[in-house]
Amino acid sequence: MPIMRTFIGMSACLLTLVVMGWQQLSFNSPAKNQAVSQQAIQMKLNPNSVMKPPRNSAKMVDKTKQTVHATDAASTKATAAKTNEKSKKTTVTLSSRSTSSKRSVRYHLSAQDIRWMERVVYSEARGEPFQGQVAVAAVVLNRLESPHFPPTIRGIVFQRNAFTAVQDGQIWLKPDSEARRAVMKALKGYDPTGGALYYYNPEIATSEWSKKRPVIKRIGNHVFTR
Repeated sequence: MPIMRTFIGMSACLLTLVVMGWQQLSFNSPAKNQAVSQQAIQMKLNPNSVMKPPRNSAKMVDKTKQTVHATDAASTKATAAKTNEKSKKTTVTLSSRSTSSKRSVRYHLSAQDIRWMERVVYSEARGEPFQGQVAVAAVVLNRLESPHFPPTIRGIVFQRNAFTAVQDGQIWLKPDSEARRAVMKALKGYDPTGGALYYYNPEIATSEWSKKRPVIKRIGNHVFTR
């Protein structure tokens, strides 16, 4: 019996040693060591690569995209509103422009066109009664309707020998508020000249050609003719 117990004890010890050696070999296996080494190298080269992204990162990205889309939409809407406002400003409807006829005429006048009209009124008719200033603006528009004059406001203003103010440089004077009101009055359809295409001051005019044209009426110091 003692021999048998001794043999069993030695067998148990031997089995324990075998199991411990197998665990040690498994822990130090080359494959596992290689994987651990690769992970260590990766962490050394790129420390942020193993960091987990925050849980709310996807939500933050989505929120940023929504903000950008909302900004783009607002910008597009504002641009469209400005475009519509600009188109309204550059379209002027004139109705019942002549005292002798009833008609509606639609022009596409830019802000610069209106500015040229204001310069003409101020440089040609400042000091005249308000009705006389409106009459000068109406003559410019009557010429725009006529096929015998340039088809643009600027072309009419700078037509050769058309306005004395262009010849002597007064066209570059800054218009006042009364000249602007006179132009707006004419643009709304008021024509106190009854369709005149020309005007002159009989006290200072030197052109005999102007004096021979049919007279419509006199307003202030100007005589308006066809």
